[in-house]
Amino acid sequence: MQSQKDMQLRQWATLRRIPQHPRQITARELTERLGSEGFEVSKRTVERDLLALSEIFPLLSNERSRPYGWSWSKDAEAFALPTMSPLQALTLELAHDHLATLLPASLLGTLAPYFKCADGVLSSGEGVKKLANWRKKVAIVPPNQPLIPPDYPEAIIEAVHAALLSEQQLQISYTSREQGETKTPLASRLTSRRI
Repeated sequence: MQSQKDMQLRQWATLRRIPQHPRQITARELTERLGSEGFEVSKRTVERDLLALSEIFPLLSNERSRPYGWSWSKDAEAFALPTMSPLQALTLELAHDHLATLLPASLLGTLAPYFKCADGVLSSGEGVKKLANWRKKVAIVPPNQPLIPPDYPEAIIEAVHAALLSEQQLQISYTSREQGETKTPLASRLTSRRI
């Protein structure tokens, strides 16, 4: 049995797919679109959702010919629901795995609410279980032995990322392990290709 969260996500996604009058969409088309976004749902369930939603929202059903077409009423106010489909959530989580070490921490931080939302969608219940388990079934295996990155203080990483973003030069000093003396190499212009 699907959870309340599953039903809410599916119904929000349904509302977002319904066009404004005079355009319309059938329950079968909605079922296909929801299926392509990761919602496992039958046409009958979509029809029940449409009937229930039409009691709350200004939705119209064109019953002159079969299959019935659904639309928002002509005078309905437009609104957007801030949600993402399970497929979008999976894509975002895969992107996070890949980009975590490539993006500057400041930019990655601004995306944190989206990653949190994606995690919430994929952990919402049985309706999205297949997509949620995808990350356990596939992996990218690098062609060579992955190296353990050096452990730098966060402030240094942030300074380097900030310089790269603003195309500024850095003057870096380091202490030689062998001689124990501080060295400052010639400053060079940093680009996103070379650090």
